[in-house]
Amino acid sequence: MFHFIGQTMTRNNHYQVYLAMYCGMGLALAVACATTLVPSSGNIRWALSSKGLHAVMPLLLFWAITGLRAAFAFPLNLSAGWVFRITGVRTSECATAARRWTFLCAVSVTCSILTVLGLAGWGARQLFVQAVCGVCLCILLTDGFFLFNQSVPFNQPRMPGRTSLPLMLTLYVGVLPPAIFGAISLERAIEKHLMKLLLVVLPTAFARVAFVALRSGPEEVKEEMEGYEGEFQLLGLG
Repeated sequence: MFHFIGQTMTRNNHYQVYLAMYCGMGLALAVACATTLVPSSGNIRWALSSKGLHAVMPLLLFWAITGLRAAFAFPLNLSAGWVFRITGVRTSECATAARRWTFLCAVSVTCSILTVLGLAGWGARQLFVQAVCGVCLCILLTDGFFLFNQSVPFNQPRMPGRTSLPLMLTLYVGVLPPAIFGAISLERAIEKHLMKLLLVVLPTAFARVAFVALRSGPEEVKEEMEGYEGEFQLLGLG
């Protein structure tokens, strides 16, 4: 499954453009938050904003994970779905692999951000807080966005007549900005008192347990397999 996702992402330009749109949006917002203009000797120069740098981690992780989630749900590779159906692989296993692939990508983004922050002169205490908060965000965002996803990546047909515009507006306009400001305040508070890391770690652990309990079980596999006999005949696999 890991090989299938990686090869599909590297060989299909549609998915690359789709993911680049999300990651480019996140990078643009992160750079806009991290930089500021300050007066100096009658001139204006660029400088790094300490408060804005705290927004880089949640912004990039959010847009990277949502970009992967959107790419996996984009049905441009439906013809490859027969492979998973005739081999008897469970759909839930494919969904779990996609979730883990996304989590590893998010962790790699976290490591890249920590490297950049270290080069920017951040101390060990600040980097430690960013690392813990970044891993917790990776867990929460990955489990949250992939909670009800029980399909093979790139092989989920879109249902006609359904629109997610109200949900998307609520998420990107109503939820994301307050969440980013809350993450900035929490990170700066934790840097002053490391014991406040429990405010991040404990809720993440509880949420992780809840997500695992809510995740759909294997009983949905039979429903996913029904109705494909005709397709097997067309493929010459009957």
